[in-house]
Amino acid sequence: SQERLSMLRSAFSGGAIVVVMTLLKMSLHAGSFHLPPLFEAVIIWVIYSGGFITMQLTHSTLATKLPSFTASRLAVLMNNVRHPSELNQFAEEVRTVLKSQALAFVGNLAAVIPLAFLFNLGFEALLGRHVIDPKQAMSTIAGLHPIFSFAVVFGAVTGVLLWLSSLAGGWFENWVVYRKLPTAIAQSRRLRRAFGVQLPARWAQWLEKNSSGLSANITLGFLFGFVPFLGVITGLPIDSRHVTISSASAVLSSFSIEHDATFFKTMTVTSIGLLLIGIANLSVSFALALVVAARASAVNSRRFSTLLKLLRRRLIGF
Repeated sequence: SQERLSMLRSAFSGGAIVVVMTLLKMSLHAGSFHLPPLFEAVIIWVIYSGGFITMQLTHSTLATKLPSFTASRLAVLMNNVRHPSELNQFAEEVRTVLKSQALAFVGNLAAVIPLAFLFNLGFEALLGRHVIDPKQAMSTIAGLHPIFSFAVVFGAVTGVLLWLSSLAGGWFENWVVYRKLPTAIAQSRRLRRAFGVQLPARWAQWLEKNSSGLSANITLGFLFGFVPFLGVITGLPIDSRHVTISSASAVLSSFSIEHDATFFKTMTVTSIGLLLIGIANLSVSFALALVVAARASAVNSRRFSTLLKLLRRRLIGF
């Protein structure tokens, strides 16, 4: 349908932005020069925040990134579930979210794979080497192993980070509305004298429309930059793995590892790791959104458990 094609196009452009973000991030680790961990975390924050905001402004989509209104929307539907017809509506809403995230992942990959190939091809033609050096490539691939790495655990951590960023987006949007900032900007005498009446009014509308997305994206960029930094300063294995960003890293790294008899097996195992990361990203963030929705709609634990069982039967049949 037209809606699905539009979603795929949006996800394709999101995947293109992810490739650029990944190249910028991985360039920080290239060569023998390394920045201090704090400076590196700040730069990664800027890279990710800039990329996520670019996605927002270009209406691009990133897989597993749930909008900040998901929990509130689910809370309204959950509170209204009293009859089978209302459960069907709730199940359909959940199914729509899951389908949109699956389409987003397909669209992201449709951009990541060919664009990564073209970037590597151009880089090799200009400088005579691959984008990622072999040592860094092997480290990246090893970090995506579904069993012999913490990839799936880090995917679950990323699910928590995605959920936290959506909370930040909803909180900031509520704060903007509560403080009546759009009205203050639109009616500011100084701004009206300097820019006229229409321009401040447009700024106010833009802030009201984009405040949630901006704060969520900046928060997510901060978390992606500073959660690994927390692992560095504590010496603990703490990191994040987002399925689309990890996919871009894996594709870029695949050009630099040795293409011997074990290459196909290595990339198959890596693909399984990426699939599990995606499942962890989405399941954890969505489960937390459901819990928030239940708390917001004052659904007790017994009713919530019953609702989940019924929802599972409607979605997967058992």
